[in-house]
Amino acid sequence: MTKEQTRIADLIVEVQREFLDGATLTTLEIQQRVGTDAITCEALLATLVDAGVLMRLDDLYAQAWPAGPGAPPTSSDRLAA
Repeated sequence: MTKEQTRIADLIVEVQREFLDGATLTTLEIQQRVGTDAITCEALLATLVDAGVLMRLDDLYAQAWPAGPGAPPTSSDRLAA
């Protein structure tokens, strides 16, 4: 892995950690928390949404929970609250 690939992987893990407690955050909040520029932050968030890790509603992001019996509330349920 190159130095850049390692940094991107580290940023992805950092972004995911921000949502472990069920937080809903904006792009700007994530950008500030992980200390990255806007373009990089948007690319990381888009990647995590495409992978089904995060869910997006307007400019709010939340962890995407798996659906099914006994599963935690979905991100859309938390965003609506």
